[in-house]
Amino acid sequence: MDSFISQQLPAKGLVDSHCHCSMLQKKNIEPQKLLQAIFEAGYSAVLDIGIEAEDISHRASLLKDFPYAFMSVGLYPSNCDDSDLSSKLGLIASSLVMKKVIGVGEIGLDYYRNYGTREQQRTLLERQLDLARESSLPVIIHNRDADADIIGMLKEANLERRGVIHCFSSDKKTAKQLLDIGFYISFAGNASYPSSSPIQEALRYVPDDRILLETDAPYLAPQEKRGKANHSGYIQYLYLLASQLRSVPCTLLISKIRKNFSTLFNVSLQE
Repeated sequence: MDSFISQQLPAKGLVDSHCHCSMLQKKNIEPQKLLQAIFEAGYSAVLDIGIEAEDISHRASLLKDFPYAFMSVGLYPSNCDDSDLSSKLGLIASSLVMKKVIGVGEIGLDYYRNYGTREQQRTLLERQLDLARESSLPVIIHNRDADADIIGMLKEANLERRGVIHCFSSDKKTAKQLLDIGFYISFAGNASYPSSSPIQEALRYVPDDRILLETDAPYLAPQEKRGKANHSGYIQYLYLLASQLRSVPCTLLISKIRKNFSTLFNVSLQE
C-alpha cells in the first residue's frame, strides 16, 4: 500500500472521479493491487472511465471485487470515423444496464487532434447523448478546444441527469456557461501546472456543490509527480491544491466532493 498512498493527508473519504484502470496495466501498474490499496486506505469511490467498446467486459472483471469501484462506458472522439461504429455503439448501448455502469463517457469533442472531421465528432457525440437520455444516466464530457460546440450541444441535449466536464482545461467564463446549464466541473493534474492560471481561477470559482477532482490516470500526473505514470493514489495532491486555492480545510473539501459524486451518479459510497 505504501507504494500507492501518500501520507500527506488522511485518505478516508477521498474520491477519484476519473481514471482509466485498464490503461494502468500498460504503465506497469496492476489495477487490482492499486484498488485494494486505496480502498484499504479509506477511499470512498473510484470511477473507471471508458473510451472504447471492446474492453468493457475486461474492465468489469477488473472491478468486480470492489463494490465502490464504478465504471462508465462510451466512445472517445477518436472513434468517430470507425467503419464499425454502429456495432460499437450497439455494445455501448447494451452495456448501460450493467450494475457497475453509472455514466456515459468519456464522450465529447477534441478539435486539437485530427480525429475524423468535426462533423463526424459531433455526430458521434450526439448519438451518445441520445443514449444517455434514453438510459437516464449522466455523461462524462471530454472537451479540447471545442468550448462553443460543447456548450451548444449540451444545451440542445437538455439531459435529465446532466453530467460532468472532465479534466477542465478552459477558463472561468466557460466554467460559468457550463455551470449555468447544470453541469459539474472536474479538475485534474493539469490544474497544478505552472502555466495553468486560467484553470486555477476556474477551480477557485466553481461552487462547492458542483466541483469534482480526478486523476485521469495514467495521464496528467500532478506537478509533484510530473513525468511519472499517474494513478489514484496521487489524487491527494489535487485535494491539497484545491484546498489551498479555495481556502477551505481539506476535510471539508473531501466531504463536499464525496457528496457531489454521490449526488451526480446516484450511488452510495463507502463510509
